[in-house]
Amino acid sequence: MPLSPSSNSNIKEGKRLEMQAVFGLSDAYLNKGPVEGARSPIDREILSGRATQLADVTTDASFQYPEEAAREGIHGVASVPLIAHNRPIGVLRVYSHERRTFADAEMHFLIAVADLAALCIENARLYDQVRQSYEDTMNILWGDEPAG
Repeated sequence: MPLSPSSNSNIKEGKRLEMQAVFGLSDAYLNKGPVEGARSPIDREILSGRATQLADVTTDASFQYPEEAAREGIHGVASVPLIAHNRPIGVLRVYSHERRTFADAEMHFLIAVADLAALCIENARLYDQVRQSYEDTMNILWGDEPAG
C-alpha cells in the first residue's frame, strides 16, 4: 500500500494509505474503507521503519479493521515498510487465515521483497519524471505547449 500523494513520510492524522496492488482479498474487504493514520497505530509504527506482525488482528486494538478482518478470515498479519531514499513510501502486508507468529526467516524475506519493491516503485517514478521532462523539452523545442 503506497502512501497517497497527499501524505508525507509519517502517517499522521488526516493521512491515509491507499491500496495500490492486491491479491486474494474479497471486494467486501477491499471496500472496507481507507487505512487512516489517526486510527491505525500499527501503520504508524510500520511507517516509522519497523517491520511488525500481529498474531491475531481480530483481537488487537492497534489494527484498524478487526471486524472486517474477522469476516474475511484474516488472523495473522505481517507488515513491513517500503523504504526509498530513507523515507517510507508504503507498506507491504501479508495476511494469514491462521493465528500465527511469522518466523524470523519469513520476516527477513518480506523485508527483502519490500526493499526490492520500493526500489522498483522509486525507479518507475524517476523514469516517469525523466520521460515527462524530456517530452516537455521536446515540445518546447518544436514550439508546442509542454504536456505536463
